Amino acid sequence: MSVATEEKESKCCGTCGCKAVAAVMPRMDQRITSLVKNKAAVTELVRSFGSPLHIVCPQTALQNWRNFSAVLSAHSIQGRVLFTTKPNKSKSILRVLAAAGAAADVSSEGALRHALMCGMPGKQLQASGPKSRQYLHDAVLAQATISIDSLDELTRLSELLGASSDLPRPSVLLRISGFQSSRLQFTLADSPFGIRMARIAEALQMLRSLGERIKFKGVHFHLLGGDSEERVLAFENALEVIQQSRAMGLSPSVINIGGGFKVRYAADSEEWQRFQSYLRAAVLGKVDPITWDGAGLGFRAQEGRVVGAPAFLDHYPKLFGAEEFASFLKQPCPAFDSLTVADLVRDMLLELHVEPGRAILDQAGITLARVAAVKESALGKRLIMLEMNNSNLRSREQRLLTQPIFLPSSAREDSSASYFLFGSLCTADDLIQSQKVYPGFEVSPEDLVIFINTAGYHMDFAEAEILHHPLPRKIAAIEKEGRFEFCDDADLSKDYSSFLGEAA
Repeated sequence: MSVATEEKESKCCGTCGCKAVAAVMPRMDQRITSLVKNKAAVTELVRSFGSPLHIVCPQTALQNWRNFSAVLSAHSIQGRVLFTTKPNKSKSILRVLAAAGAAADVSSEGALRHALMCGMPGKQLQASGPKSRQYLHDAVLAQATISIDSLDELTRLSELLGASSDLPRPSVLLRISGFQSSRLQFTLADSPFGIRMARIAEALQMLRSLGERIKFKGVHFHLLGGDSEERVLAFENALEVIQQSRAMGLSPSVINIGGGFKVRYAADSEEWQRFQSYLRAAVLGKVDPITWDGAGLGFRAQEGRVVGAPAFLDHYPKLFGAEEFASFLKQPCPAFDSLTVADLVRDMLLELHVEPGRAILDQAGITLARVAAVKESALGKRLIMLEMNNSNLRSREQRLLTQPIFLPSSAREDSSASYFLFGSLCTADDLIQSQKVYPGFEVSPEDLVIFINTAGYHMDFAEAEILHHPLPRKIAAIEKEGRFEFCDDADLSKDYSSFLGEAA
């Protein structure tokens, strides 16, 4: 940064929406930092494979999975860490995890086939999500554990088994929802998934009537949020189902607590808090807006005050990933004499299953895009038009509010200019990120923009060939002795065996 720019930012008035008051820099681990700093490599990758381009780091996903597994071992708990495949379709990540002995959760018929083709044994899979007759049939045939989502689904599974004597005996979990509590007053959030606790007795009676045709393994729940108290309540409900079913002569031994573990996207807590404070001030009109069209991202002004709730994830949670999981195991359960989760799992001779998706993909991928053009909007805002579209990142839906990293194609002077990022679709809503970005220089065509930590739900969850734009390529980056080797995500060979036995 030049002296002039430093002086300008040091004298910031606090109301102009500049980088000093409104930028949230991304958290980057050592591997991503090394990758981003290798300008020659990433530039050549985009030149060779096009823009946008996704890069995934299977070693990072493997280490995150190991971190969760280590928590179970540290608490002397029998269990299983399943990688939820829904957030990313990477073949290389799934192959590496399969080779390491991981299990996986799949949410569709196609995802089941994908996991099997990537080397994941059927008995290591859990089939969840809405299930057609064909999906149920394939899951039974693969010997995957089936998470039963409704009474109707259990009925259809029974009918399927009755129509064919050749199918193996399936293992099932009951997914529960509509949690109940005698000690807490709360407004129950609605959900399209799971069997309501109010009807769980019907499901258990159906299971008992099926006898040996189905193996009832246990109970499953999955929360949309990561609130610790809500997870404890759901766990207590699951324990009640276990006790109720054992009293009926059934023998379940598994509780799957789902995922929903947080990710820390921001590098600095103070930056994150400052951004939110500035956003609220902008909603009240006290400072210049930093979002497109002054969007409040969940906040709005009402009678001179800010109301609403943030429509984005906490980018700097105190606990995240495996540390958050470890903290949950230490939580007391008031409905069970305040014994901890870990104590109850051990005392009741249970297995604890956990299925992180986003948390296993933390720091496991980045997305690159090339600048196509720089222009002004109808009202004079500076825009960067990228060779990508909003289906390639889902940043608005998932609210990625950290700054991307900019790589200039040639040397140029520092600048405090700010921009908004738009994509290549011929639509006015092809906004890539909601907030301003601050490259640090005047942007030109052919410059690169790197979005950090995009593997979980951002890069390929909703990609589409809109306006005949082809789907982006995905490249696997393997780090060996401080150097990176790259290959197509689908082509990762067994050379990865070199890091399976080590910490990634």
